[in-house]
Amino acid sequence: MKSKRIIAHIIDSLGRGGAETLLVGVVKALTEFEHIIFSLKPVNDFCEELEGVKVIFYDFRGIQSLPTTSLSIRKLILKYNVDVVHAHLYWSSIVSRFATPSNIKLFNSYHNILYSRIGANYPLHSRLLDKLTYTSRVNIFCVSSEVKRDVMRYIGATQNVTVLYNYIEDVFFDRYREYNDNFKKLKFVAVGNLKSQKNYEVIIRAFALFNEKFGSETIILDVFGKGELLHHLIKLSEELKVDNVRFVGAVSNVSDHLPNYNGYILSSTHEGFGIAVAEAMAVGLPLILSDIPVLQEVTSGNAYFFNPADQNSLLKVLSSINSDKSKLKGMSVLGREISQAFRKDLYMKTLSGYYS
Repeated sequence: MKSKRIIAHIIDSLGRGGAETLLVGVVKALTEFEHIIFSLKPVNDFCEELEGVKVIFYDFRGIQSLPTTSLSIRKLILKYNVDVVHAHLYWSSIVSRFATPSNIKLFNSYHNILYSRIGANYPLHSRLLDKLTYTSRVNIFCVSSEVKRDVMRYIGATQNVTVLYNYIEDVFFDRYREYNDNFKKLKFVAVGNLKSQKNYEVIIRAFALFNEKFGSETIILDVFGKGELLHHLIKLSEELKVDNVRFVGAVSNVSDHLPNYNGYILSSTHEGFGIAVAEAMAVGLPLILSDIPVLQEVTSGNAYFFNPADQNSLLKVLSSINSDKSKLKGMSVLGREISQAFRKDLYMKTLSGYYS
């Protein structure tokens, strides 16, 4: 007789991303279950964290690999007497629907807005494959109400679709400090990969306009992250003579750095949840954010919002803060309160209930 229920997780890879980090956190936290991970790609950036966990790798290559990979995982699900299957991200969800026997509980997690034009805007054939393989036996977790709307509209899911917000690691709450608005220089921070979705160009252009009006010595932004657009963004900064947006690279302990700033900026064109925003709230940073529905949802509207397609809109916000800092402390306190909804223990308790 098994001493623990067995959870099989399927994920596109174990490269260090948001969904992958969340999965590893679940495996480490929910020790009342035994965990097996199927990774569709032979990539593992979590070797140390997953020591002792059974991880099985595949060399999945898209639709042509779907039959063989699904059959292999199905055999192993039966071999290991799995109780629950939980898949994250697009291809893993598709595979899970073929691999999971009908008598085993199946969960699929959607981490982003996939099909709407305000999201990733996946192609029609991807949406059709998702729609055609979906059945009501699939229990769906969505990281926000916006993601839920996307799933219901484009996949046709109407049953067992639940919003389960991502969680924040406890260390971010531990780094909270009472906000001090007695400062002369605006020190902002941004966290995220340097890719088109994050829309850093609009920040650089807004800073160029700000510098013309007020001077570059009154404001600075440090960007934590790496990615393919680094050289392009540095070049744009040089062309616009913006020397107060600094690309400082990726760090593993971002929670240690956030308290050194007095505001957080996110300029994304779309997000599924915006975990970095929730982390910034937990630390106590006021927010300057793209005016997109999911960020309104996650922050309960407690932020300065700007049009992510318009640098003048961001300039207006920066100028307003530069002339009047009186609202920042209140926003910090309220943000801390809002972030309590994303505590890790609440997430794990909820997920454990579904697994049980």
